[in-house]
Amino acid sequence: MNPQVTVIGCDGRPLGPEAADALARAERVIGAPRHLSTVPIPAGAGRIELKHLDEALDALGQHEGPAVLLASGDPGFFGIVRALRARGFTPRVIPAVCSVALAFAKIGLDWDDALVVSAHGRDPRRALAAALAHPKAAILTAPGTARDLARELQANGKTVYAAELLGTPGERVAEAAGRDLADPNILISLDEQAQTQQPQSKQAQSPPRWLAGHPGAPDGWALPEDAFEHRDSMITKPEVRALVLARLGPGPGRTPSAAGSAATPNATRSACASTRAAPRRPSKGCRPPTRSSPAAATTPSWPRRSGTPTRIRSWSRWPPSTGSPRPPPC
Repeated sequence: MNPQVTVIGCDGRPLGPEAADALARAERVIGAPRHLSTVPIPAGAGRIELKHLDEALDALGQHEGPAVLLASGDPGFFGIVRALRARGFTPRVIPAVCSVALAFAKIGLDWDDALVVSAHGRDPRRALAAALAHPKAAILTAPGTARDLARELQANGKTVYAAELLGTPGERVAEAAGRDLADPNILISLDEQAQTQQPQSKQAQSPPRWLAGHPGAPDGWALPEDAFEHRDSMITKPEVRALVLARLGPGPGRTPSAAGSAATPNATRSACASTRAAPRRPSKGCRPPTRSSPAAATTPSWPRRSGTPTRIRSWSRWPPSTGSPRPPPC
């Protein structure tokens, strides 16, 4: 096992003295073609393109001399450091600016309250469900998935920015408006409230954040009745809703389903509004009615609380078929 492995983060800026010195002493340099083309590789050093991770790590483990592995941004954040540690390496890490931090900086937003999810090499539906249920989210995408993800987020009322090719001459950060997106990219999903700065008076009333990302556990189980729009107290009792919450165990990236009586979905909505899970309506692919739909007047209750998507669609496959009709209101 090679103990002399240095991981250098790349963000498009010139390497610092520490990274440049590690690279100058390297006998083997591993990285994606876009990274290898931007750094001065020493004469005589082996150059390995990172196409298949396992093969590259096998080659790294068989080499005894100093080696450098080039990665994007902060290699310790959804990056290659985890894979190296799993192989028994204890790498020296020289990070660059995290791509998520750079993306939020480009649109001038703070991000300590943003949920960061990855759809790279993972089921994108979990990332989508989490982003739909959170007012501010960043999605690390896989090649070819960003356009479908952006379309579904926008269909549910989100404003979506795409940060494409960060740190390269082709860098672009703009709203993802139904166009093809260059890889690699990051999507920033925002509710209206996440885009506006609160007045100073309201800021002073809010306690400072202590937990980054997800807002944490709710203040209590089962929303009170006044958090719902209902007619003549036609709403599931709070004890029943609390039990449903305990059984569902909702959380980020999960899509709870409700089945049974007409009142049962209210408990599911309560769970979703309390825990930032994305609700899925019961049979026939129904979606929750909006205030303007005819069905809204006859639906007993729906959470008033922000953070619950107004339209949710689930899929048995990814990506969803282009042009598929939106489910009608129940």
